[in-house]
Amino acid sequence: MAEPTKVVHPSPADRRARGKAARGAVSPSAHAGWKPADDRPDPVALLEEQNLRREPDLVPVRHGRMMVSPFTFYRGAARIMTADLKDTPRAGLTVQLCGDAHLSNFGAFASPERQLLFDLNDFDETLPGPFEYDVARLAASFTIAARNNGFSKADAREVTRTSVSAYRTAMAEFAAMNTMDIWYAHLSEDEMFKAMKTAEGALKGKAQKKAGRQSAERARQIAAKARTRDSMNALEKMTTTVGGRTRIVSDPPLPMRDYLDLFGNRVTRVEVPPGLVTFSNRFLIHDSGQLDETPPDTELTPIAGLPDETLLFLASSRYCDSDKLADFAWSTFGAIAGGYRRVQAICDFVHSKIRFSYPDARSTRCASDSMQEGVGVCRDFAHLAIALCRCMNIPARYCTGYLGDIGVPIDINPMDFSGWFEVFLDGRWYTMDARHNHPRIGRIVIGRGRDAADVPISTAFGVAKLVRFEVTTDEVAAGRVP
Repeated sequence: MAEPTKVVHPSPADRRARGKAARGAVSPSAHAGWKPADDRPDPVALLEEQNLRREPDLVPVRHGRMMVSPFTFYRGAARIMTADLKDTPRAGLTVQLCGDAHLSNFGAFASPERQLLFDLNDFDETLPGPFEYDVARLAASFTIAARNNGFSKADAREVTRTSVSAYRTAMAEFAAMNTMDIWYAHLSEDEMFKAMKTAEGALKGKAQKKAGRQSAERARQIAAKARTRDSMNALEKMTTTVGGRTRIVSDPPLPMRDYLDLFGNRVTRVEVPPGLVTFSNRFLIHDSGQLDETPPDTELTPIAGLPDETLLFLASSRYCDSDKLADFAWSTFGAIAGGYRRVQAICDFVHSKIRFSYPDARSTRCASDSMQEGVGVCRDFAHLAIALCRCMNIPARYCTGYLGDIGVPIDINPMDFSGWFEVFLDGRWYTMDARHNHPRIGRIVIGRGRDAADVPISTAFGVAKLVRFEVTTDEVAAGRVP
């Protein structure tokens, strides 16, 4: 098994020194006194330009929401603010921006462990960028919200300064923490209400005290509602039961029927009318909690002894063009004895050969392309490993499904469907994963086939545009299992 690459991170002292150097190059006062540039683009034109890349049916809905108040307009006008900030001073510190760090994107929600947390809850547009962008957007959101709620100029300024001060304090604390401690950092329910009680006790006058009590009561109501918002509460809304089985729900409702494909995968067939359609599905899977089983290190099964149904998985296929890799495979892995050792050597090779990169994903990339390019996503790891196994007369098939972060460090990237493969050794199929290259817990198989062409998440016959998709695979606390 390949050794994991060790990433060296700068120490807190190194980061502090870099921050001080950046502060010397661009002082905080350099951000004061912003004014529109002489060649500032028309804000409405910027929104109209964005609309060309949005789903037409949703544009009027978006505009309607933005027209409610100055704050709702601000929420939907991140593109305008980015254009206004592009020429402002920068300290040269690039971070992974939240994407929309404004006041209303902070909220309370329940974790799978039934703990109420307060944190950022929207990361659907996260991108690398200058750290000043998030700070400026957060500060401006407090100012606009204060004005929108009738605060005086002095109070609006104080609210904004307090928010920035709290940001600065939090960043100083995070700078002294390691990566995993930062990942799990949050504000708990007890901490929230303790802070509110302290603030309420500092209020003076009947009017202020009354407003404080009302705010505290409203916070308790919000907390009670937030406890119901977790990854399970939408199960009844997003699925239905037909013939004793849980199945996908569409919005608007559409007639559906199921059939089994050539590989035994259950496929849902639906005719979609013009316009926006949403498909959703949620379910519970009871898993053993055990790691993927490691194959025994037995000798390879001669082709004459393989079951008939496995021979299909020895042939070259759309994405697993093993016919182009046979010479390389035999010269590299032919001297390795034992079935499992040979397969693991292939996984080690693929794991080190391909660099994982979402931006470099390409739907037409096959195994021989991955060999040449050395980059791809999980399906490319699986395709290359499958092709090399088939070259060595080891039946291998592609799997697509869900793979949550159970028993491993949390991956900060948005979740996606996962691709791995299975090999036929010692009379049965075993799971292998060249992408992660170590056994995992909680794999959920959606479908199996020769390669990804046999098990697409969806196939459209006609013109169809994917507007958005979201994948979430979470471990459910024992007390929540029905």
